[in-house]
Amino acid sequence: MSKRQQIKPASFRNIVDDLFENQKFHTNDNVQYKQTFSQVVLNDAQKAQIVYPIGYTPLNFFIIYQTDKYADHTFVSYQLDMVSFVRKSDGYIYGYYFNVNDQDRFRTNILKDSPKPITLSDTARIIPSQYLEVYNKINNSTVILSTSFNPDNIYATIQYSYDSRYVYQQLLPSGLSIFNGDDPVLTGLSKNLRDCNIKRI
Repeated sequence: MSKRQQIKPASFRNIVDDLFENQKFHTNDNVQYKQTFSQVVLNDAQKAQIVYPIGYTPLNFFIIYQTDKYADHTFVSYQLDMVSFVRKSDGYIYGYYFNVNDQDRFRTNILKDSPKPITLSDTARIIPSQYLEVYNKINNSTVILSTSFNPDNIYATIQYSYDSRYVYQQLLPSGLSIFNGDDPVLTGLSKNLRDCNIKRI
């Protein structure tokens, strides 16, 4: 592998800028999705719910994302997930993912326009989704390599942004999964992610 092609750890700023823009996409059967990302702070009780894999050190920086589903432009349902950034001794930053349950839906403008991190309800439950991704710098691009080790849903992905689109390719045990629609369109960073404090990262 040439020096140009060597994989290196991505910087935290590039991870956020390149991979956590808000996005929208649709499937060929006219179902629309909007994903909105926002920095979130957890209280001590919520942090205590989190158990990390051995060898990973949490960076205490969290991003929540809400996926809103629409059919024929009529709201149908939502899902909330969260990524906690962690580091290993290899120098790479990783994202460890969680489902967020028992949390009411946020208004999209709250997630997008809040200058400060949002807070979860005290009743919110944070449950590991058994999904881990590593952030790589490849030829000046930030690329996700990931794996789901949930025994009920095993897969790997490669993800990156390109030309205002978000590319997501999933590899299942049965082979490459082809997305039934267009690549998501990127619509910009939420306000509290544009200048987030990363001095401690």
